[in-house]
Amino acid sequence: MVKKSLALMLAGVFFIVFLSLMVSAQLEKIEVSTIKDAYLSRENITIRISLFDAENKPINSDVQLVFEDVEKRKKIEKTIPSNKISNIDLGNEAPSGFWTITAKYNVIEATASFLIESEELAEFSLNGDALTITNVGNTRYGKTVQIIIGETVGIKKPVLEIGESIIFRLIAPGGNYNVRITDGTSSLIRANVP
Repeated sequence: MVKKSLALMLAGVFFIVFLSLMVSAQLEKIEVSTIKDAYLSRENITIRISLFDAENKPINSDVQLVFEDVEKRKKIEKTIPSNKISNIDLGNEAPSGFWTITAKYNVIEATASFLIESEELAEFSLNGDALTITNVGNTRYGKTVQIIIGETVGIKKPVLEIGESIIFRLIAPGGNYNVRITDGTSSLIRANVP
């Protein structure tokens, strides 16, 4: 008999806790939105989290955010204040494609999505006769790179994953040359290179 009444009392307590959580969830609402639908890879994501009570009065509190790309390769967690515009930096290596934002406050949550556009971008550096090409974009790099040493034009077509580099040795007869390296977007120009 005692076990049965204890079980009923525990069930009652769980029911009250569950009911209070449900009422709390119905009393508060959360909305998440981005200012734009699409962003460049190095651009901050401008976001607003709106948080309201049952009477539609703003609740000013911290909200947990989870940013995740559609392929679930990258997950970034942030905490921001509600009812303010915030700029979020996802870092240089945020992959291109669709992303979701999940905003959580207590037991309620809301989601939104946005696009990070593909940016095939390389950085060139020249150290002596060593040319380094580094993929600094957010997608695979495969552009044709023109290497102009004096009047001679050479072409390389490296395929680099995000963050990957490759080094080429530049060769020319003795002398000083003007060197230009370009892929049509990024360029490096050096004068009087031995």
